[in-house]
Amino acid sequence: MSPETGKKDCLVLDFADVSDLDLVTLPALYGMPRNLDLQGMDAEDARQEYSTAMAGWGDAFEIPPGAITLQEIKDRAAAFDPLSQSVSADVRAISANGWASLGRLGVVLHILRQGGKMSLIEVLAKGKAGRKDRWHVRWDGRKVATFSKLEAAVEAADFEVERRGRKWSSAAREHAQWRQQPVPPDLAERLIRGHVPGDARTWHDALQLLSFAEHHRRR
Repeated sequence: MSPETGKKDCLVLDFADVSDLDLVTLPALYGMPRNLDLQGMDAEDARQEYSTAMAGWGDAFEIPPGAITLQEIKDRAAAFDPLSQSVSADVRAISANGWASLGRLGVVLHILRQGGKMSLIEVLAKGKAGRKDRWHVRWDGRKVATFSKLEAAVEAADFEVERRGRKWSSAAREHAQWRQQPVPPDLAERLIRGHVPGDARTWHDALQLLSFAEHHRRR
């Protein structure tokens, strides 16, 4: 606290865009990464180009810390492919089911049931790391449980699938035959209508792309 003014806080704005300190920078004021190197570009023009580059996936991919140029971000956004996002090794080690990655938001499991009905199990990061309710398990849109660790949530979901019998468990498997079938016309239409980027070659790919896009666009 300053003895002269009684003030306890000081906000320093770096309009020169050259500081190495953890300050509020000019790019940050325009809603861009604080370490973005504008390379002399007008901030409003840069903001428009940044928004265009990020329009496809929003915050679906994380921008690395440290200085980065707008062109590097545009290149990364153009090359980003959600289908390359694999679930963690820890999850794969405990589950034989076809969990798909939502990036840092969690994982999803689609299960094709008899009659063509699709069930969806989601394990989503909702709380802060370390909290008992960090991971929320939702079954067909309804929250059914919370866990502190992703692996425990996946394990519990897999257990419930197994309890429902062989038809459920076989349809949930990573190598279930239906996952490799061509994309159904109605699902292909949903991808087009939703302007979902990505090249879905199988039913599983299409479901993963759609889930990925829907979850990240909610944020």
